[in-house]
Amino acid sequence: YIRARDLACGAPGCDRPAFAAQLDHCQEYNHDHPAAGGQTDAANVHALCISHHLLKTGDHGWLDDMTLDPTGRVQYRVRTPEGLWIDGPDLSGT
Repeated sequence: YIRARDLACGAPGCDRPAFAAQLDHCQEYNHDHPAAGGQTDAANVHALCISHHLLKTGDHGWLDDMTLDPTGRVQYRVRTPEGLWIDGPDLSGT
């Protein structure tokens, strides 16, 4: 479902296909206390190509945020190491 919804990597400007991407938790899964956050569900998982997934999970200062608006549309954005927020692609599937 996630790959069909996203169609491409969620990083702004990246058009690598989602079918070849990795699935990433936007809010990291909490292995010690799973109920505390980072759930594996459509509101917290998106596709990232390998390059962008490694950039996000490495210690490079990149962060991401994914929320659902009141209509259920996914809003995805990333923060650069300099603190600039960049909106990602429309992941609504429409």
